[in-house]
Amino acid sequence: MDSDTAVQVGTALQADSPDWSTPACCSGSEDDMPEGGVIACERVLADPWSQTSARRAMGFLAVRKTGPRLWAMRIDPFPIGGRGRTMQWLCFARQHEIDAWRASDPHADATLTAVIRWLRGPSLPFGTALAASFQLGAIQTALFDCLDAREMDVLQRRMEGETLVSIAVSFALTRERIRQIESEAAQRIGGRITSLLAVQHPVTAALFAHLNHLAARVLDAASRKECILRDDRRRRWIRHTLTASEAGILQIIMWIGEGAQPRHKPLFDPLSFAGAPLQGGRTSLPWRDWHVAAIREAFGLAAGDRHLRCAGIDGVCASAGLTRESVTTLARFADLTHHGNWLLEGPPKMAGLRRAWLAETLSAAGRAMTEAEILEELVPLGFGSDSALRDIHMAMSEDSQTFVSDGNASWQLRSTLGRVVNARRAAHPVLFPPASHQALADALAGLHLPGKGIAVLEGVDIGSARFAFDAGERLAGALDGLPGDERRSLGQILRPADEAKLTAWLGQAAPGGAGDRAREGLTLLAAFVAVVRASAGSDDGFWPNIMAACGEDTSRWLFGPEKSPRRRMFSRLVEVATVHRLRRAFSFQADPWASMLTMQAGLLRKDIGSMRRWLQINHPSIAIRQIVAPGQNHSASMACTWGALYAYRRGQIGREAIETLARQSEWWPGWSVDEACLAIAEPTAASEPIGYVGEGSLPHPGMPVAA
Repeated sequence: MDSDTAVQVGTALQADSPDWSTPACCSGSEDDMPEGGVIACERVLADPWSQTSARRAMGFLAVRKTGPRLWAMRIDPFPIGGRGRTMQWLCFARQHEIDAWRASDPHADATLTAVIRWLRGPSLPFGTALAASFQLGAIQTALFDCLDAREMDVLQRRMEGETLVSIAVSFALTRERIRQIESEAAQRIGGRITSLLAVQHPVTAALFAHLNHLAARVLDAASRKECILRDDRRRRWIRHTLTASEAGILQIIMWIGEGAQPRHKPLFDPLSFAGAPLQGGRTSLPWRDWHVAAIREAFGLAAGDRHLRCAGIDGVCASAGLTRESVTTLARFADLTHHGNWLLEGPPKMAGLRRAWLAETLSAAGRAMTEAEILEELVPLGFGSDSALRDIHMAMSEDSQTFVSDGNASWQLRSTLGRVVNARRAAHPVLFPPASHQALADALAGLHLPGKGIAVLEGVDIGSARFAFDAGERLAGALDGLPGDERRSLGQILRPADEAKLTAWLGQAAPGGAGDRAREGLTLLAAFVAVVRASAGSDDGFWPNIMAACGEDTSRWLFGPEKSPRRRMFSRLVEVATVHRLRRAFSFQADPWASMLTMQAGLLRKDIGSMRRWLQINHPSIAIRQIVAPGQNHSASMACTWGALYAYRRGQIGREAIETLARQSEWWPGWSVDEACLAIAEPTAASEPIGYVGEGSLPHPGMPVAA
């Protein structure tokens, strides 16, 4: 006996009668012990079936648990034929009979273990106890031994989904003959199980306990994945969850049960009665149809009479009195689509999901946002496309009850911020006072960038059909080499040879083809930067210059017949800026696209004419201020470049420092040292307005100064 048979029993002693063949409680008495009986002692026995007194105590325990009606119930499932052994015999037969049975029957110890398990469990069915001791394969073999090998093979293959025709071919029989064999085998098995059920044979109790366990596993797997198990998905989930042999026996018994008596249906078809009903299926989860009805009602109250019906999930949870998990799981049964913090009416549609993304983004921001800002947040979610800005605009325009605009690409949530849009866009930063000489000297000393003179696109052929993608790969790699704690600008990596190549490509390219959109977009933006650096100043309009540099196909794709930039180009620029962490100012008070191009280009060649004015008041263009001042677009090297130019104008450093700047600064726009010094120098000291010089206004030792 294994450890499961070790039990604690009270040895019952009969005061008057030594005859234990028929205990007093078998007559229906409610007494647990025979008249005059007492519990003399308690002992822990490893094998209670080897001692007469222990077996008798077990008998009284069985009567106390189930009543006298089970004394005639058979306990041993094997062999199926014959009268078998009953609980009365087991507990009150002579000890040598018990010992002989255990010695001769290989299933005896498994039966005794099942009895112990059954008596221990407060509400454990006897069939479940037997199922723990006898494997399903052994039960199936014993029940199906009335079939020959051919019948068993046909039945098994049919349950695995094989057609009658394919089985007929393998046996060299007709399709109809295979159908007859299948039907006869099923009838024989069904009849045998039904007859065994009629006499309460323990093998059927063990069989159906196994089948209930298999059904529970199938239902649990389907419920975890799909919430419910529908009738049309049964076969799939049986094969997905169970082993081939387990799936075969379950499907055979369920098929046989189609012709069973109504009172036997729950036994033959456990999946139809497992769990609880939910929305036309069965589930092992704790939710019912009334939970779904509560969600529908709560959504109706939250959505109101909106044309495009949607509601925040938190409000629906509060109104329905359900947890967030319950609402998100059951939403589809209420004909709702869950996305993020929103519920949308109807099946999932891209337009509805898009509105949910937009509402969630604006809700998290808690303020009005421009369309470009919103797209920045959505690109990491896979929202990038050449039509992204148009789709965002259309989605919010179609739902005026949720979104409200100022008519100038700024949007907010009506429910949280009201009907009047206050963009509250950030003002441009103010430059800090100039750095001290020591700080400027240290910054100039650290300007050297290895490989500054090497063209990024060297060796890339502009005549290749893959130029846009190959160049984008090179540019992305060069950007990754810039300081990781700062946003990047293409002006930091482009060299004159790169700019010439990109400008030439722009004149013959046809963007918008299939491929890596972000890589092609990066090449396109770099070409814009090259055109701006060569032909425009920071105060000029950029788009006419860019359009003039484009070839016919490129111009048509970027600008269209109206000769104005298309939304799809702006969508591409936002995606590129987000993916590659480029400098941009979509949230500031300025033209976002001109500011973005200037921040990518840096100081332009034509800015030479504006430098004296900018330096006189320490107030450069908006984009340069963004790069110089501390903030999300700050560049330490640009701050050093601007600081050096400002210091030269004030006479605090000399020409040699400007020469160093021209050689080493990644932002130097290609001016000659002579023209730079002439353009920014102060004509007369008397005309210089007094400004902040700061601590360390004396020249730093070793730093060249003006004569």
